[in-house]
Amino acid sequence: CNRTATSEMIKVYPLYSLVFCTFLFYLFGFSEQVTHSERDVLLELYSATNGPHWRNNSHWGFGDPCINEWHGIQCEDGKTGRTISLLTLPRNNLDGTIPNSLTTLDSLRYVDLSYNSLYGTIPDSIGDFSSLFSLTVAGNLGINGTIPSSIWNITSLVILDLSSNSLSGTIPHNIKSNSALQVLRLYKNA
Repeated sequence: CNRTATSEMIKVYPLYSLVFCTFLFYLFGFSEQVTHSERDVLLELYSATNGPHWRNNSHWGFGDPCINEWHGIQCEDGKTGRTISLLTLPRNNLDGTIPNSLTTLDSLRYVDLSYNSLYGTIPDSIGDFSSLFSLTVAGNLGINGTIPSSIWNITSLVILDLSSNSLSGTIPHNIKSNSALQVLRLYKNA
């Protein structure tokens, strides 16, 4: 090898390394991961609803929910990176309670947990959702108690389906404060 050729290769090699690493970075989406706290919230849901026995729990718990395409999860680009925008697990054998932490997923727009074996009350923190467009928790006969009045504070909520549960009580007065609501299903409750 001649000395000039070797020194030129040394100068070029770091450039190739940088290009290759950048390529891998974008290929595997390392910049598009959700935050650890969002991932932890999903894992808490998995744990609270007997995730190992779900009908379909493909990829749950492995890596990033967006990159690894966890069943029932969809993501979108947010202001601060990837965020979870859709959680849809209907008829999936979820058995347990809805964790309060679910409402910390600020970018969640669609939630469908219908026709599972969920029980307990709807968390009072449900009103903390800031971007929720559609909430469907129908057909979970173990869901009981009253509809939390905070649910009407979700000003982006257009569809609310709480039918076929064991909810009781009256519809809160502040339902009128939600002008976006177009579909309200509360039939077949206690």
